[in-house]
Amino acid sequence: MKKIIILLIISFMIFTLESCKKKDKEIITDYKLELFSDGLGFAENYDGKYGFFNEKFEVKIDFIYDYAEGFNDGVAMVDLNDKTFLINTKGVQVTDSFDYFHHDFRNKIYIGSYKGKSGDVLLDKNGNVLCTYEYIERFYGGTYAEVKVSDGNYGYIDTSGNLVYSGVLYAGGFCNGYAYIQDENNDFWTIDSKFNKLHNFGNVDLDVYGYLVEVDDCLYDVNGNYYGEMESYSQCSRSFHENYYYVDSYSTVNFYCIKNDNKIKDVRSTNYLVVGDYILIYKDNVMYIYNSYLEVVDSLTLDKDYTCHFGDLDPYRNDVYAYVNSKDRTNPTYYKFDYKKLKFEKVDYLKEYSIVRIYKDYMCVSKDDLYGLITLDGKIVFE
Repeated sequence: MKKIIILLIISFMIFTLESCKKKDKEIITDYKLELFSDGLGFAENYDGKYGFFNEKFEVKIDFIYDYAEGFNDGVAMVDLNDKTFLINTKGVQVTDSFDYFHHDFRNKIYIGSYKGKSGDVLLDKNGNVLCTYEYIERFYGGTYAEVKVSDGNYGYIDTSGNLVYSGVLYAGGFCNGYAYIQDENNDFWTIDSKFNKLHNFGNVDLDVYGYLVEVDDCLYDVNGNYYGEMESYSQCSRSFHENYYYVDSYSTVNFYCIKNDNKIKDVRSTNYLVVGDYILIYKDNVMYIYNSYLEVVDSLTLDKDYTCHFGDLDPYRNDVYAYVNSKDRTNPTYYKFDYKKLKFEKVDYLKEYSIVRIYKDYMCVSKDDLYGLITLDGKIVFE
């Protein structure tokens, strides 16, 4: 029995990592996750099946699921036989079985889709159906999601499932308070969060990235003011902020500030991390913190024979743990980017550990292929 309990503990610590990676990679800052949520933890056994246990490590819901996530507000998302649904803390299925299921942690809602029949379903945090439409997009970057209504046109719903705007040929997703629609004349308009039309860009393809609009490799603001031509790259990805954009060509990254002439060029694609309104960059043996105007907020110079990797993000505080090591890998240590203080701080207690996952009040760490829990200031909770 002791071996089973130990396996459950280790499995739980390792495999709960998957709950952050499956289906949604968006950074979440307000999702309340404890080691035991609603009194139950979950793990994957050696047969690849998921189940749930209480704080005494007694199995309460059998290990029968192909995948599972932790409980929230009395329900948990599970996969079984290529279907996804919600169960309660007694293991009873409380929703339909869906071919696709998305958990929106920030808004505490779910979106379910069927393959065999038309229709997407929006559910509240307890699994109750709020609305059904032919198509429901995710609530990217705001409180509205685009939907395809029954007449073939598009509109927007809020997180309660209320249709708040409709009657357009197409509706693009909101980003930082702005989106676009296509009217009955096939013209594309930018709109704000109150659905006011801002500018008619005509019958051209466009992408809205918050306050910025990209049209044919040129940048405009949502009111149609021209910023200039973007650098052209083949096989690259572009990301936008209200004040800057950056182009990742998969080997190097170039950052450009829209509000001034600041640029950061030729950053290795593995040596940066965007966190909220700040950018962490490691270049020429210096760790930098830049604000959204690409101005240096803080920096830390490392020895020439050291390397840096911005590895572990604390989803509750937006802190980032940077793994610093000598090139011969003989002197590893951690530094933390404190999001509130906007400073790099050395974290001595992590020198002998590797971070597996950061919880709300503590971390799961590994050492010599063993796993345990420590507080955020390094006190051992579970050896």
